[in-house]
Amino acid sequence: MNEEDLKKGFKKINTPHQLEKKKMKHLFMLSFLLREKYYFIPGKITKKLRDFSNIPSRLIVLLEQHLKDLEWKKSLKVSFSIMSYLKETVLSPEKTVAFENIYYKRHIAIGIPSMYGEYREPKFEALGMIFRMERFVSSLMDKIIADTNLQYISAETLNDVVEILNLFREGLELGGIVSESLDSDINILNHSMESSSFSTKQYTNIFEFLAEDISKIVNDFFLGIHDRNLKLILEQDIRRKGLVFKKER
Repeated sequence: MNEEDLKKGFKKINTPHQLEKKKMKHLFMLSFLLREKYYFIPGKITKKLRDFSNIPSRLIVLLEQHLKDLEWKKSLKVSFSIMSYLKETVLSPEKTVAFENIYYKRHIAIGIPSMYGEYREPKFEALGMIFRMERFVSSLMDKIIADTNLQYISAETLNDVVEILNLFREGLELGGIVSESLDSDINILNHSMESSSFSTKQYTNIFEFLAEDISKIVNDFFLGIHDRNLKLILEQDIRRKGLVFKKER
């Protein structure tokens, strides 16, 4: 449920207890704000993007229009362009100035130290926005896939799949993930769409290679990076529980 669905739902509730209805609505709104702040929920993404002066306003307007028209692929491409501008800010060697407005206090009852306020710095702001955009483009990719008819494979369906894979590759490269084998396989697939000599067996082979490439990317960049730490944690846990641990030779 999003904010718009919530407002529509509360309008349908007919009750004489308007105060309780208002309280419940505010509780839901508070939960939306907390999720948006702590879980990188995109929220009103275009409104947040306007806080970044280095992002051309035409791209934000274009994104709003494509989202309004339910043009998910065009929205995704514009989002990639916006993320490129944010990435430039993060990687820029130029030193940026931070703004800090922090207050320190102690808990009134038991004296636990705490703090509140805000800290703003252009590179951190851009990095945080990239995280939100990653969630946003992921949801766009889900919509694109959901709109693709995969019940049977035709030339049109295959074209859609190839376009999705090219968008997928662009997103990976934007995140710093580059695979020469994946790049090669997608290029072969792009070439196959211009040729009438590719057989079903050749297409099957290409997609098998693509599956292997993606599996390797998942292992190398997402799962494999935790192997060393996981091994140390498991060894410590086994020793703490007094279990027998057999080291690898």
